Amino acid sequence: MKTRRVKVTKVILFTGALLLIGIAYLARVGRIRELSPADDLYTVPVSSVSASDRLYTVRGSAAYTAFQHDIHFTYKFTLAVSNQCWALEVLPVQGPGVAENQAFDGVNLVAWHYYDTNKIDRSKVTKWTDGYVRIDETGMADNLAFVAPAIWVGYAAQFYLPSGTNGVLRPFWHPDRGVRTTAFVPARWKMLSPQGDLAESIDFFYEAAEWDKALRRSQRNSANRTEKPILLGTFNSVGRTNLGAQIFPLACTYTGFAAEKEHSSGERLPVYKIEVTNVTVSATIEHRLFNTFFRGVAIVEDYRGQRELPLSYTITNSTPPGLLTEPRLTAARQARQLELASKRKELLAKDWTVRTGGHRYGLRVFKPFDGQGGLRYAIMLGKFECSLGDDRARLSEKPGFPVWVPVVVLLIGVAGAVAIRGKRRNSPIPHGGQG
Repeated sequence: MKTRRVKVTKVILFTGALLLIGIAYLARVGRIRELSPADDLYTVPVSSVSASDRLYTVRGSAAYTAFQHDIHFTYKFTLAVSNQCWALEVLPVQGPGVAENQAFDGVNLVAWHYYDTNKIDRSKVTKWTDGYVRIDETGMADNLAFVAPAIWVGYAAQFYLPSGTNGVLRPFWHPDRGVRTTAFVPARWKMLSPQGDLAESIDFFYEAAEWDKALRRSQRNSANRTEKPILLGTFNSVGRTNLGAQIFPLACTYTGFAAEKEHSSGERLPVYKIEVTNVTVSATIEHRLFNTFFRGVAIVEDYRGQRELPLSYTITNSTPPGLLTEPRLTAARQARQLELASKRKELLAKDWTVRTGGHRYGLRVFKPFDGQGGLRYAIMLGKFECSLGDDRARLSEKPGFPVWVPVVVLLIGVAGAVAIRGKRRNSPIPHGGQG
């Protein structure tokens, strides 16, 4: 009996040594990480994510030109979209100490204008105020920065354009909050692609009666009204680029016309133009854009509760009260999961694992979804996974040693350990105590 125990002990030690050697080798040439409950997401290709689940950031330049007043402003912007939430940062090039930010968390829009006291002359701003904040129960972009609504429509039109084509839209460019968020005026639009939700073009048309209603003014005699459509404003995209299956414009423009002047004189006169250029699109988001913490002292205009006149109060080094944080946290979690899926872009090709005690053991083989690249081998050891193979699985260079050698060594060790454990369970226990 003692001889048998010595043999079993030697086999266990040998198996343990194989396991240690295999794990040590994998730790050197592979990537070992701790698994989380959400890790089964990587078995789903990115293209299978529903159209409403999107994750991207758009960066670029924007310019505003007022033709009659010889005014020209330029900006840098960053727009992040995370599923049903979005955030936009607009930085004036001519005013480096000023910034415009806004974030929509699925319920509330928070827009803020602030001064960077490290870059701006404090004598030029109110002594006790570092900026102001506007809160509204709407998902439309605010026009604190002239170019912000056009950027938003160009690259986040899924929050703006309705699914149907009923011929009316909210005038996203109008300076009056009430008109911009509640009025609907005649429009015609075309999408970039049949499956997409970004606009190729949008035309707004002037109709005196409709605009009198939108502006809440008395109906005027429109006997001299022409049957010819009068263009009030036009949005156009320029060029194409894509991120996965989604198509984005490389640039876009919005031109506003003096429609009432054309209505009376027939002369079409462009009043201003917004141009969005130098656009780049990436598959990640900047989470900082969704942070509504205001540094310094801000005066808040709070329109929540469908108020036409806002509540006014002051905050200091804080976030405005009563904002819903859970939608933003949910969006951040979804964003991280989608980032992970975007980096992997792979499908489960082979699965030689068993699940026990809520954990998975064995070997899984993944192939790239787009067919570009090699296989990734994932050895599942309960709470841990060790990956070898394709470059996307680790940060270091590929090892010269064949991948299958440590894999086979480790699997032999695991199989040996399982066999020994099963044999010990099935062995009869001799009577009489010690042998």
